[in-house]
Amino acid sequence: MRLNVANITAIPSQFGLGFVTNLLNTILNVVNPANPDNPPSSPGFVRELEDLIGRQVLVNTAGGPVTGLLVLVRADYAVLNAGTSFVLVPFARLQGITAID
Repeated sequence: MRLNVANITAIPSQFGLGFVTNLLNTILNVVNPANPDNPPSSPGFVRELEDLIGRQVLVNTAGGPVTGLLVLVRADYAVLNAGTSFVLVPFARLQGITAID
């Protein structure tokens, strides 16, 4: 199944972050269903990242650095709001994260 989200340019603010979180989770479950061969990160690591939710962070990944507002943390990925887009960062690609605010 292929999702075409190229035409989504904005989400009305009346929906709030909960709507965005649910939308992202729905998309991710279709695109990247749970993989038992790829175990989740340690609970301690996830808790540390959850403490950074709502803060501006610099994330170093194998594909290069990304800066944005940390909006969501799950067992094996984090999501940043990088201004006009959301960036999914799989922990398998994460090399480091630093709060910058």
